[in-house]
Amino acid sequence: MLVPRAGELFVGRKRENRNEKRFAFVLQMWDKKTMKTSAVHARIEPQTKKKAEEILRSLGLTPTEAIRIFYKQ
Repeated sequence: MLVPRAGELFVGRKRENRNEKRFAFVLQMWDKKTMKTSAVHARIEPQTKKKAEEILRSLGLTPTEAIRIFYKQ
């Protein structure tokens, strides 16, 4: 938050609004960028999931990264 100087209360608030608008714009751009992906939902036995995640962790991969690699092949 910007702290206005003496006599600049209104101007300071205008600057703050401008920064809030910039922040909102950045969030919108980030949201549009993330919209280029799709979600994949799958049901799997809990024990299988746990074992697979342990293996992936030992390989330094997240489940998301592993699925992405699988889909790209």
